[in-house]
Amino acid sequence: MNDATAAGLLRELEARGAILSGHFRLSSGRHSNLFVQKFRILEDPVLVERVARAFYQVQTTTSAGGGYFETFMGDDGTIKMSEDPSLCAIYREARADAVSWDDLAQKGYVRAIQTSGDATKVDVRETAQLAQYEIPVFFNKPPHQSHLENFFNAIRGTAKLNCPGDEAFTSEYVIHKANEAVGAERKLLITSEEVKA
Repeated sequence: MNDATAAGLLRELEARGAILSGHFRLSSGRHSNLFVQKFRILEDPVLVERVARAFYQVQTTTSAGGGYFETFMGDDGTIKMSEDPSLCAIYREARADAVSWDDLAQKGYVRAIQTSGDATKVDVRETAQLAQYEIPVFFNKPPHQSHLENFFNAIRGTAKLNCPGDEAFTSEYVIHKANEAVGAERKLLITSEEVKA
């Protein structure tokens, strides 16, 4: 399976058992309905490269002047992600398979937003308005505040870090190696042993 779309990558990760749905108690003590088995990804070098490219795009793109968000455009739709929920949106392309989007909604990854057209207006765009979805996560604090609160509370000894140190090391290591690769203008090999804290 080698679907080049973001939805295709998600389907491949699920098929390989790298993304699991259910109820999980994380090492931080928190609960989640999703779990990523990163070592299942590392079993296939081609898949590692695809995930690394997607991860690099997430970490290095910028939305200068527009707030804390990233926009990812794919064949099936576009997603705008932010820690500020008012900036988050997902749009399904008209040509995209609605059935696969319904599957994402049934799994709780997205929720369809019902829009009602204004009968007094005529839509003269070349393409129809895209179906809009939302990420069903809501946050009532300014961006980054919860990260800072958790960090300082952990230092004070009143909380555990939400992200275990080894997980933070793994994700940050990959980001810094991606920056190193760009600076060196060459591909770097990252082994699973390197990313272990």
